[in-house]
Amino acid sequence: MELPNDGLTTEELNYIAGFFDGEGCAGICKQKKKSGYTSNAIYASVANSEVKVLNWLQQHFGGSVTVSKGPKPNHKDKCAWVIWSSLAGKFLYMIQPYLRMKDERVEVVLEFQRSQRAGIRPGQNRHSARYTTDEISHRDFLMEKIHELNHRGKVETPI
Repeated sequence: MELPNDGLTTEELNYIAGFFDGEGCAGICKQKKKSGYTSNAIYASVANSEVKVLNWLQQHFGGSVTVSKGPKPNHKDKCAWVIWSSLAGKFLYMIQPYLRMKDERVEVVLEFQRSQRAGIRPGQNRHSARYTTDEISHRDFLMEKIHELNHRGKVETPI
């Protein structure tokens, strides 16, 4: 897989992975078009009140940074960086070896991306891909799994 920026040091990748473990999210989004067509896209995002590091991520990996005012005058601004589709896959692939907490989530998202490519037959592109029943079931399973892993709230952890 071609990496978007192979000039990052191991220390920088460790930092990014740690930041992502604490402040980031990886997921799969179902997008319904006006035409009735439904597509899925993977994404990675990081939210923080400090925009400087998010701008740095954008410079290295692409994506977009948004800043919105806090709900009250004394609240900090809310900042978020988000990256979609193949760029998200490349980003997650780069930081995956350094993750400590969100490694399972990232693996599910990357497996979903691999399954998307598997559905593309000769002569097709990603927009015309047709999946077998087994491929659809596997992709549905991965979507359910990532939604469970990203669910907020108390989770029972085995001791």
